[in-house]
Amino acid sequence: MERQLVTFSLLSVQWQKYNKSYLDNFIPLFATLLIEKNKNNFEQKDYPQLATAFKELFSLPLPAYLVSSIVAKMLQLQLITKENGIFVVNSQAIIEHKLYIRDEIDSCANKQNKVFSDFIRYCNEKYQRVITPEDANRIILSFIKENDADILFQEINISIDNKITPDELLLVGKYIYYLYENNLDLYRDIVNFAVGSIAFNAMYLAPAESNSESLKKCVFFLDSSFIFPLIGIDSLQRKTIVEEIIKEIRLKGGYVKIYQHTYDEVVEILETAVKYVESPFYDPVQASKALSYLHQNGYSSTDVEAIIASIARVLKENNIYIEKEIPNKLLGINEKDLNNEITENLLLKQNDYPDRYAERTVRDVNSIIYTYEKRKKIDSKNFIDAKYSFITENALLTKADKKVVHKYSTKHTNPVEFFPAAIPEAMLCAYLYLGSSNKAVENITLSVLATAFASIRPTAELENLVKVKAKQLKDKNIISEIDYNLVLATHLIKDCLTEKSLTSYGNVTEDTIFDLIEAAKRSIAIEERNKRKETEEKLLKEKHKNNKRKEKADKIIKNISIFVCSIKYLLLLMPYLFSIYLFLNNDSWISVMLFIVWTSFTILINHFTSFKVRNIWKNTHQKVLTKVYNFFELDENIE
Repeated sequence: MERQLVTFSLLSVQWQKYNKSYLDNFIPLFATLLIEKNKNNFEQKDYPQLATAFKELFSLPLPAYLVSSIVAKMLQLQLITKENGIFVVNSQAIIEHKLYIRDEIDSCANKQNKVFSDFIRYCNEKYQRVITPEDANRIILSFIKENDADILFQEINISIDNKITPDELLLVGKYIYYLYENNLDLYRDIVNFAVGSIAFNAMYLAPAESNSESLKKCVFFLDSSFIFPLIGIDSLQRKTIVEEIIKEIRLKGGYVKIYQHTYDEVVEILETAVKYVESPFYDPVQASKALSYLHQNGYSSTDVEAIIASIARVLKENNIYIEKEIPNKLLGINEKDLNNEITENLLLKQNDYPDRYAERTVRDVNSIIYTYEKRKKIDSKNFIDAKYSFITENALLTKADKKVVHKYSTKHTNPVEFFPAAIPEAMLCAYLYLGSSNKAVENITLSVLATAFASIRPTAELENLVKVKAKQLKDKNIISEIDYNLVLATHLIKDCLTEKSLTSYGNVTEDTIFDLIEAAKRSIAIEERNKRKETEEKLLKEKHKNNKRKEKADKIIKNISIFVCSIKYLLLLMPYLFSIYLFLNNDSWISVMLFIVWTSFTILINHFTSFKVRNIWKNTHQKVLTKVYNFFELDENIE
């Protein structure tokens, strides 16, 4: 069995242990190779042989020019010495520096086997699927490399036979989610596979020694796949990843832009989604990735219109600028060849019709060519030398770029010196994480989860099978129009549909449709219960807020009422107090007259008008209550 996952795990362990440059991660592996192969000495002409031995031991290719970099580093560390053109291996120094890592290799192999065994158990117990260790290796490795960049560096074609099937992708996606919720230790092991994959691919950038590479004045053009998560058309994990990438670029002094045609592409895709996201004519096979996501998650046309209106704001918030200046095409890159190469790669990978991607491919071709024109040259060594790069989620664009544009490159001898315009995301991340294993682990943890999330969504082919079968049943009056529409609302049956596809992908029966209809009805019932519960919770919260406001208002009312009533009673008593004052000053006659007149006046007012002395508190309290309740927006009749 291949040991690529073991090697990825090893690289991750080395990187997180020492947090050094990517080149340093390979020193223990290469040192162990020299000891285990009894290589006491070697010459420069032996580099290809050493590269072959590395691939045999670690199941990963190591080009001869990278062997040269590793040897140079080992010379620096005095792990080998050079005598008369011969490199002499210092085995004692390797062992003393704890760079012979056979125990760690065995430990990582055990971790791989534990993951495989648990994956096999999960598939058997949960879905009655028989998975061999070889299948487990292929499926999990394919998942780890889902958005990987290693395809760029080997002149091989993608073999359809080695592809992960849709039901296998769903299976591993379900398993990853299961681990995330139930077994974090095994989940971290899978994350480490992915972290090591990043560390491995980083070597092909040219092994950088600096721990904080600057990107000052470098400009990175994003393709549309980075914009959709930012505007909410992808998982939260994916959105966080994109935001972190942009943040890292800016922290290192770089700028982030999109071409005008990329902005137009996003808008066009969403405008199409407005028409079809709720339409009975929605075709899952022809739907874009964005439209499929919106449909499967129950977005309405109004929701999509709101997203379109938010694009400019989201770009501004993320400091993404639109490049409207289109450079002249002067370098002579063959657009037709580039278009054909991209189309062939997509057809080979996705086994689909190229016409579906025609417009997108034209934009990709323009993005690649414009980026070279921005550089004003074809041959570049790295991000700094290139200055302009087009970042894509699709590594196949880079493969096509390298194959076609290499014809026009003025330098062919050193692969490192040809730096493509189209850079896969994994390659950019490898550069951004130089000297920062913690950031890599954080990002890859989210990335593994985001890839799992994407993999458990129903495929277009599966949606279409369900749609066709459901229509047949509707036409035969076996199911109603209402039931048919329920099945088409994928967001109602998404979870059930993925579960079904794990055991019967491509074999949708009548029973499957009936199960999906029941699942849709349960989803509606759950949605209604959730809405009712949400409404009740809102009412309770509002009542609680009202009670709090009422307590505050009642306290204010009481204080104001006491104050106002005190003044009113004081005014009523003033004549009597004055009468007493006169009586005490020997003006008894005036005092008595004042007492009689004021008392008579009070009695008459109290008898013939609405003014009632006994109701002063009640009336005052009511008036104050009305004004205060109005101020606090409270109902006077509230309980």
